Amino acid sequence: MQKEVRKGDKIHVTIKLEFEGTIRNHAILIENQFIPTINSQRTNHEIVLDGDPLQVLGRFTGVKGSSIKKFEVKINRKTGYKVSDVKFKYDEIEIKLPVPFSKFDLTQID
Repeated sequence: MQKEVRKGDKIHVTIKLEFEGTIRNHAILIENQFIPTINSQRTNHEIVLDGDPLQVLGRFTGVKGSSIKKFEVKINRKTGYKVSDVKFKYDEIEIKLPVPFSKFDLTQID
């Protein structure tokens, strides 16, 4: 279901994480707003949109050989970004990317 949004609108974000091995710390930022997780997930956390595309940043620290089994961002009941099986070659991983609103069935109007 297509949803029309404007810059500055508030929207609900759902984050799901799954790990294998030892992950010491993680931080998820959507539109430069920190998303605190409880038991490696967060449902319906409200953020303010800053315009298309949506900026996603995930920072993870862990033990070499551990892996991120799932990192999923869901908005508007639509999974717009999902990554799986990312292995730690060193002790830190940063996932940073812009995700177009169209992946979440969102349309920006002025």
